[in-house]
Amino acid sequence: MDTYYTMLLEQPAVIVSGHQDTGAKVSAHTVSRVHKLLKSAFGKAVAWEYISTNPTLGATLPERHSKERAVWSGDEAIEALNVCEEPALRTCLYLALGCSLRLGEILGLQWANIHIDGPHDSAEEAHFRIDRELRRCSNESIEALEKVNRSTIMFKFPKVMPKKATTSLVLKAPKTESSNRTIYLPQAVIDELRTVKAQQEQYKAMLGEEYQDYDLVIAQINGRPYEQRIIDKMFYKLIEENSLRPVVFHSLRHSSTSLKLKLSKGNIKAVQGDTGHAEARMVTDTYAHGFDADRKLIAQEMDRGFFSKVGAEQRSAETDSATMELLKQLVRQHPELLTELLREANGERK
Repeated sequence: MDTYYTMLLEQPAVIVSGHQDTGAKVSAHTVSRVHKLLKSAFGKAVAWEYISTNPTLGATLPERHSKERAVWSGDEAIEALNVCEEPALRTCLYLALGCSLRLGEILGLQWANIHIDGPHDSAEEAHFRIDRELRRCSNESIEALEKVNRSTIMFKFPKVMPKKATTSLVLKAPKTESSNRTIYLPQAVIDELRTVKAQQEQYKAMLGEEYQDYDLVIAQINGRPYEQRIIDKMFYKLIEENSLRPVVFHSLRHSSTSLKLKLSKGNIKAVQGDTGHAEARMVTDTYAHGFDADRKLIAQEMDRGFFSKVGAEQRSAETDSATMELLKQLVRQHPELLTELLREANGERK
């Protein structure tokens, strides 16, 4: 197994559809995921008595060097919102930053799950429910899961080119149960959603039957869904044209989580409810990024609230000693001051 894992590291990485070949090799992270899959598969083989031992046990995995993800600070995120002129991307930014959503969850969000305009939907109660995401899946894998009744597909979008397509755009259930969650909305997000809804009503009126209504929040002018690669392309264009610090769209979820931890004064469980993680440590270990500006403020607070007390008594004694020495020098230089002070003191006693 060690030899196999070492060999994998020399293999070219899979080129994702729509991406360029960078010459990258299979990463240690990918090898770790392969190991996890094989360990589970061989474990089943042992349980079914096909083999006597699991060959992956005791295997040495290649060392992983995780690279810290570049993440926008609050000020950088605000700047991006201020310069974004593409309506669909702007709404995606609001939902990612305000609600800590993944891009697939944003693109799969439907109006039926949004509660902002009902008689009981006050600003404090406004919310939406996340229970699906938009993905492009291979038709082969969809059919295989349907045969064994394990499909999580809720809806298949009609194919634009049905004869050539080997994949389908679908709405599917999230991969984990914890990802099904309720998100309470900031007023800014509510206002943005109302603007989007009003605009969509105008498109429906203009296009009539040509409008394909899938009840999507993030929809093209004709109602069709946006794919992730299109939003990514808009996002990279926004960064390039406005000289913003390069990040990937998913990093906005990191920015949102870090900002919420800061604003909630470290309320991890509340933030975890928004992110949909099964374990709280994912919030702190993966998504809590320390911004330099905040760290500088902490350093200043350490001076004021802690280090300023070190040697305080000694400094006070030194100040008193210095004051007494100064008085002595003044009396030596001006003896009449002592006489004047004594007279004043006697006058106060009378």
